[in-house]
Amino acid sequence: MFGRLKYAAACVRVCAMQTHLLGADDWQRLLQMAHLQEMVTWLAQRGLVPSAAQDIPEAQRTLREGVIEDSEKLIRFVSGPAEAMLAFFIYHYDLLNLETVIGRLHAGAGGAAPAHLYETGRFGLLSREALSTVTSYGVLTDMLLGTPFAGPFASALAHYQEDGDLPALLTSMEYSFLADWQTAVARCLTWRRRRRSTFDLFVAARAMTWAIRLKFFRKRQDYEVHRCLDALIRRADVKACYTAMEATIPETAFRLLAAALLPEGVPARLADAPFDLDLLDIRLMGVILEEANRRHRPIDFSAEYLIGYHFLKLFETENLVRLLEGKALGVDGETMQKYLVGVA
Repeated sequence: MFGRLKYAAACVRVCAMQTHLLGADDWQRLLQMAHLQEMVTWLAQRGLVPSAAQDIPEAQRTLREGVIEDSEKLIRFVSGPAEAMLAFFIYHYDLLNLETVIGRLHAGAGGAAPAHLYETGRFGLLSREALSTVTSYGVLTDMLLGTPFAGPFASALAHYQEDGDLPALLTSMEYSFLADWQTAVARCLTWRRRRRSTFDLFVAARAMTWAIRLKFFRKRQDYEVHRCLDALIRRADVKACYTAMEATIPETAFRLLAAALLPEGVPARLADAPFDLDLLDIRLMGVILEEANRRHRPIDFSAEYLIGYHFLKLFETENLVRLLEGKALGVDGETMQKYLVGVA
């Protein structure tokens, strides 16, 4: 009882913040909008972007920085392991900034302009102004000292300097980051629970799609697929995942991974559509969203309640980012709806 009271102030704050999330009617209105500018104007009226005059990259960046701002608001009400757990929702954007800088260095394009990076604020690990000055891997290595990115980057960079494989460098860092994030979440979820946390399901879903892409689309060796699974999957589930990845076609591997890692009943729901990994990834995220919604009602003074809200906000943001891209390309609402998480 008393252990949960430490989350009370943050959870009460979430109750107020969740009233600003978009509802089903809002999504249908957005899907039916014929013009990009109409959508940007509507977002500005809702306070989700500051100006209807923003260009698309700027609007998308502003939307994602809204996730950072929400995390900052809640971090002020917690301390210790809970603060560390919520900070990872901000560090996620530090990682995206880092990947942008690495991508530009790989392309020989020099440093990234601050306008191309996210402002991660006082709780972030790396300022975008500092990152914009990076002109070499050596400078970046020095800048990362003292952050959770330092070790994974140094290890991944050594391999990259041998083979020049940029995707391998980035995914290696993502594995380490998710594993560290999972550890931070586990420190807050110390009670015995029969169901996996929302975050556990999120990591499992990421591992499933990454493993499938590694083996069947990037044609990587088994040891690289196993490395992905070892980094992200609970030890008790690893053997079943290894067996699943012995399949020779992606559909079978995906079905076996889903059976090993997802709650009962979910694999059958994913099996009723033709195999398309991108669309299946969207549907997997829909499962996470359902779980976040389930654990978010009614109010519960717990770390899980805070995690649930962050996933609701995160998926809403990524849906809006994706929808802006679709409007800019002239994609119709019916087609776009397939690529939005949890929008029926």
